[in-house]
Amino acid sequence: MGQHLRNNFIINNLLLMKSYNFSIEFNKHNIGKNSTVLGRGRHIMEIVGTESFLKNIKILRMNNLYFLDQFLSPDNKTLLKWWNIKNKIFALSNNRNSNVVNTPNIYKKIQSLVTTNGKNYNVKEEYIDNNVVTNLGGYEFLPINIHINNIITSFNMFHFENIYGKIIEEKPFTYIFEHFKRISNTSEINLFIKVCNGCEYNIGQIEGKCIIESMKTEIYEVRYKRLIKWKGYKAYLLKEAQHNYMENIIRYDQFFKRNPLYYSSYDNYQLRFDENSLDIIEKYIDLSLDKQKLFDSRKILYDSNVKDFVCYTDGSIKDITKEYVSATFGTTFYNLSLQKILELISSYNNWISSTRAEIFALLITLLIAPSNSNLTVYTDSAS
Repeated sequence: MGQHLRNNFIINNLLLMKSYNFSIEFNKHNIGKNSTVLGRGRHIMEIVGTESFLKNIKILRMNNLYFLDQFLSPDNKTLLKWWNIKNKIFALSNNRNSNVVNTPNIYKKIQSLVTTNGKNYNVKEEYIDNNVVTNLGGYEFLPINIHINNIITSFNMFHFENIYGKIIEEKPFTYIFEHFKRISNTSEINLFIKVCNGCEYNIGQIEGKCIIESMKTEIYEVRYKRLIKWKGYKAYLLKEAQHNYMENIIRYDQFFKRNPLYYSSYDNYQLRFDENSLDIIEKYIDLSLDKQKLFDSRKILYDSNVKDFVCYTDGSIKDITKEYVSATFGTTFYNLSLQKILELISSYNNWISSTRAEIFALLITLLIAPSNSNLTVYTDSAS
């Protein structure tokens, strides 16, 4: 053994293990199954085989990809383009949001095996999971920015289809947008839309344009890799904006908004959140007497072993006629028999308003409430 290795900590420990007949064995077949990524359905190793999986383990790990359903739309019927997969919440590589995303060989291998002709994006029946859809599979919705003339889509419940357009006006609860008709087929990987000159959706507010009004909660930004304008045809080509995928995502998002009990997350983002629980009081509350009050109050509630609470919150401004005005807020916790468990009161002196005082009362209620407890909160605030 070379002199430079004689004092090596790792080498010495390995030699010590060998002297006591300890051995270390590596089972390469379990390398994918020991991941912390949550998913459902078939493991990628089952699809492509062990050799191909291990050969591409680096790119899969980089993007937290281990299950076939991570490559598919929520209903499992459409294989997503690699660019769309890279924009999912669990794809954590450095170039996640870059438009320059090279398609890896492992993706092409999966496509050749799970699609109907090995080259398209329609998934074979044998790979379609018939389980109930419980989440959006790691899709992130982007906020609407009307100032950059984004292409948007809205799911029409009456005709059960996505309609497209560009926002031209914002109202308190709705967006008004110019309608674009979809020209491309539903299964194409690129979206081709053209200005609509008038149809049954038109509300007729602007002459010469087909105008639609939709609730803000039903409007979504269309995500695409590249936008190509066809000015002569008043049309747009949105590269890698898969219509089937967007329609699927929006349909289920609307469903989960109306039926939240059916939503259940299993992706890696949720796992990381659960495993690294954040103590909001510790991280965000400044050092003060109130910080310790919050810790003490939270401990009292946890030690009470009560899961169902009735809370009364209140906030108000005091000493309005005096030079130094302050706001007071507080919360009181009771059990279901209306026996008082604790009362917490505090005050602040900056940016005072009755609305903020009421909000602070609700905030401290949520901060000290035990996790997985049920709260019934009463307040006299009209705002």
